[in-house]
Amino acid sequence: MGGSYGWRWLRIGLALAVVAALLALRVGAARADDAGVTPAIATADITLTLSRTDGTGAYTALDDGGLATLLNATRCLCPAMVQATVSIASSAAATLGTQTADVSLAVGTDCDDAAAAACQAVGPTLTLTSDKLSTQQSLSTAELFAAIPGTAACDDLPSRSSRLWAIVRVGGTRTGAAPSLTLDVGAARPPAPSAVTVAGADDGLLVTWQAPADVSRLIGFQVLCSPAVATPPAPSFDVCAQAAAGGTASVDAGAGAAALNTLASSAVCSALVGASETSARIGGLTNGQSYQVAVVSIGSDGTPSAASAGASGQPAPTIGFGELYRDSGGQGLGGCAIGGEAARGGAPLAAGFALAAAAWGRKRRKRRPGWRWCRQRGPRGRARARAHIGCVSIALAAAALVQGRVARAGVFDLDADDEIDRPPPAAPMPGSSRRWNVELRFGPYRPAVDSAFADQGNNDRPYATVFGSGRRLMSQLELDRHLSHSGGTWALGLSGGYFHATGAALEGDLTTRTGDQSGLRIIPFAVSAIYRADWLQERWQVPFVPFAKAGFDCALWSTSETSAAVTYRGRTLGWHVAAGLAMTLDFIDADAARAMDRESGVNHTAVFVEFTRITLNGFGAGDELRLGDTTWLAGVMLEL
Repeated sequence: MGGSYGWRWLRIGLALAVVAALLALRVGAARADDAGVTPAIATADITLTLSRTDGTGAYTALDDGGLATLLNATRCLCPAMVQATVSIASSAAATLGTQTADVSLAVGTDCDDAAAAACQAVGPTLTLTSDKLSTQQSLSTAELFAAIPGTAACDDLPSRSSRLWAIVRVGGTRTGAAPSLTLDVGAARPPAPSAVTVAGADDGLLVTWQAPADVSRLIGFQVLCSPAVATPPAPSFDVCAQAAAGGTASVDAGAGAAALNTLASSAVCSALVGASETSARIGGLTNGQSYQVAVVSIGSDGTPSAASAGASGQPAPTIGFGELYRDSGGQGLGGCAIGGEAARGGAPLAAGFALAAAAWGRKRRKRRPGWRWCRQRGPRGRARARAHIGCVSIALAAAALVQGRVARAGVFDLDADDEIDRPPPAAPMPGSSRRWNVELRFGPYRPAVDSAFADQGNNDRPYATVFGSGRRLMSQLELDRHLSHSGGTWALGLSGGYFHATGAALEGDLTTRTGDQSGLRIIPFAVSAIYRADWLQERWQVPFVPFAKAGFDCALWSTSETSAAVTYRGRTLGWHVAAGLAMTLDFIDADAARAMDRESGVNHTAVFVEFTRITLNGFGAGDELRLGDTTWLAGVMLEL
């Protein structure tokens, strides 16, 4: 019985051995088949790209424009490293199995032809597998030039076109894949900017230029300075000492001109300026020192143009609006910067809040946590503190009114369902209920900054001197809440606006403009009591609606300088009155107006013009920056 048991295990062992042998033979045959079959890989399955390094060492793929200018005369004199990347589609890589795809880079016009004799290999052989879908190889542009016949002399490059190919072989057999990139030899370097001008600035220069006609193949511009700045920015172009032999233009003679002509990295004095820009302010210079400047264009492949024709300038102190205002005796800037959230204007009903806050501020001098007070003592400091408190108090009262939490005799909350003894309108109003008005308006504006000097008999006009005497655009948005429709529409409005004036700062003669810019920004807020005589439209279908407004304002303002001058910020309180005429547009297409009312709740659309007097002078305070004006505004209004 023991012998029978032994024979059984012997037969099982022999059977397992036979199975293992068969499996081994099958795997070997499969590997033999993989080695003998060339996968069908097409050109569309392989991607070839060429990239250049930027100033940080990162690679950026060259587009058609960069490839077209890569092999120019400057690049021949000044070789640079590029990176070739070959990638295979995942679907094609799956057909490789255990095999390896060998990729050879070559330069020539017909390297896709296996019999081509003028095809020159560059770089080592690269590999791709089913697990390795991409591979890279660094090449010098000198290798590319050497692979193209007739390009040995950089000063006499032929104008011809060649191609960089990626030839794919599997098991030593060429596949149908042979992607390529076009390389234009002898392409012209980017054109240099022209008409370079320089204006002095405080510890700097404003450099302007005229860009070449075609900037599509440029990544931007950089400015060169001589003497150099203390810490030159990194050049965004390829730097090479031999580049000067490639036909650079000559800047004005003088000390340091060679550094500009040879595009030395130490001469760079600006960061990269975008191709759509034509000016740059250069900082970090020394007032009173004469500087030569030139500008270079930078192609998408990193090739710089020749240095532009040079210009010279001298930094010098400049005077902006804020400094000129103070030097002229103006007291409205206050000398402190007030931070925090923008305050809003006042309202008729909120006047009590403002007056109470002002009285509170007069008696209470203790600093509150979280408030950034001016470091001023005496009446002037207390006045500014009260202005701050007034703005914030008015804003809080206005916010409460917007939420519909204010009710008084004769004024109704239109959102309430339990209104009692509400007087009916003069005539039934068709369509949805009317609760809000939204206005978008624009108009000319000139803040009355200089009026304080005129009232004192002072001939100085700091605002007009820096910004000119013309008016600039004021933009405003207003939201009105209807309170009653008795005898017309009575409403409370909240509005905000934006105004910005800029001008070139001045030299010490207060006449010559410099390269520094000075600015004044005003953000006015207001709360208005509003009456609209729309009963004319309701009763007789007259499309014209007269209206009137009155209220309180709080304007936030700030000055700005591109020089190192101080920036001032503050608030000015005031009031306004306005009268205007709106024309509803329903008569143009009454059916469309009714449809819009049903679908969106817009009762009426109107255009309007409004004449307004805005008095922003701190209610007569002598030490406030005056910002008011008498002007007109026009815009469009939606009634909801």
